[in-house]
Amino acid sequence: MATVLDFQRPRSVLRSADGIAYGAVTPDRAVDRVAYSDLLVRFIAVAPLLASALIAVVQLTNLTGSPARTLIVVALGSCLVVPNLHHLWALGHAERPRAGRWTLAFMFVAYPAGLTLGFSWTLMGVQLLVSAVIVLPRPWSVAVGFGVGIGMLVVSQLFDQTANPLWLIVVVLNRAGACLVLAWFSAALRQLLAAREDLATQAVLRERIRIDAELAATVGTALGSIAVSGAAITRLADSESKLAAKQLRTLVDGSRQTLAETRRLVRAYQRGSLGAELDTAVALLGAAGIRVRLVLPGGDLTAAADETFAASLRAVVDRLLHDGSVRSCRLTVVRSVGDQRLVLQAEASDEVTPA
Repeated sequence: MATVLDFQRPRSVLRSADGIAYGAVTPDRAVDRVAYSDLLVRFIAVAPLLASALIAVVQLTNLTGSPARTLIVVALGSCLVVPNLHHLWALGHAERPRAGRWTLAFMFVAYPAGLTLGFSWTLMGVQLLVSAVIVLPRPWSVAVGFGVGIGMLVVSQLFDQTANPLWLIVVVLNRAGACLVLAWFSAALRQLLAAREDLATQAVLRERIRIDAELAATVGTALGSIAVSGAAITRLADSESKLAAKQLRTLVDGSRQTLAETRRLVRAYQRGSLGAELDTAVALLGAAGIRVRLVLPGGDLTAAADETFAASLRAVVDRLLHDGSVRSCRLTVVRSVGDQRLVLQAEASDEVTPA
């Protein structure tokens, strides 16, 4: 009878198998487990800039006219658009914009200067509103953003008393939201990826500390005892040769036992049990954001995993970690005569791939 385990979170302890398993033992390999490609992450960071630039270009085209007027529109528009893009870029990368308050103050000077261009310039306040929300801390960002919105309503009524204030509010919220939501999503995604990297690195460090403590408690203690016994035998070699010879034989036996224990530990690190192999695989997939459903056969899982089975499991895990389309999977272990066979099924498709 099979046992079904449903994992939603990675386990707190990773048991490494075969030394460097699944690329998880070196912290600089943690990025390989990210389910998002670098190209997608970069595009998401650039998306709010494209949205803001497109909104500004569409709005500024309504103000162009003679060459001199077009030059003025481009100059004043750049005074708003360039700092705004700088602020959005910083927010999209989860950073504080450099010289943010100085550039925001520059925008507050440039925006009133362009009001002489006409009613269409009023909606360029969207860039000013977005930058104020990004640069200023709360509650100042809320207060200043609200003030900018009220100012845009007042100015629009001065230019055209027939303008619908409700329409202006909807347009401002729509355009500001298009820029801010994309930038906030990019920042949240980068923070998620950074947290996932830290989680994987901490798991590796915990495993290294565990191994170091185990070696210090076994091999280190035994080697220290051998060193102390050797020094004592050296002092007895001239005065009491028979006692020294007896202690030397005891020391040799102890050294052999230490060597055997060291070999056992090395074999244990090189070849983990079936349960440890599956435990490590589930933990790594969980750290990468992949929900794992593990179906196990009945019987003992403490026996050492077959090398072919372990290699197949690592290959499957490595393929899943590099596949950004898989969000959940099912690992089924089928016990046949004398060996184990791994079957992988991704819930996103109906494909079942024997490893």
